[in-house]
Amino acid sequence: MNSRGMTLLEVVVAVLILASLAAAAIPSYVSWRENAEYQQVARDILTGLRDARTTAVTENQTVFVEVDIDNHQMFYDTVAKTLSERVTLETRVDTAAAWSTANGGDTNKRSTTFLANGSCSNEFYIRVNEDDDLVVSIGSTATGLSRLP
Repeated sequence: MNSRGMTLLEVVVAVLILASLAAAAIPSYVSWRENAEYQQVARDILTGLRDARTTAVTENQTVFVEVDIDNHQMFYDTVAKTLSERVTLETRVDTAAAWSTANGGDTNKRSTTFLANGSCSNEFYIRVNEDDDLVVSIGSTATGLSRLP
């Protein structure tokens, strides 16, 4: 570097270094964003199930919940939630059953009814983006509690 500023060669080297750093960081950022979206969908489903159960208990009424994996939507009480369509959703009715994806058949919707005592009519599982760490479940009809692993 001379007293009047930087030479063209120094500027080119600096730009190349910055471009290399950016090229290395972009794939990690994209992967992080995708994972954050998958986790958000799982949390949205979990929150919806918990809200529906809470409504049933606090208002002493039954609340029907339906998750439509074909259309990426969730319905309960007077609430309709739209889930990201960039995420794959799969369902099953128990831990022994195989995962089933949206196919327009009978398996594209899962539903349960929460009763005023907090219990529910049936258990089911929803897996987000084929990730076993992102399985939202109602594993007990007696308690009706939903959870993520």
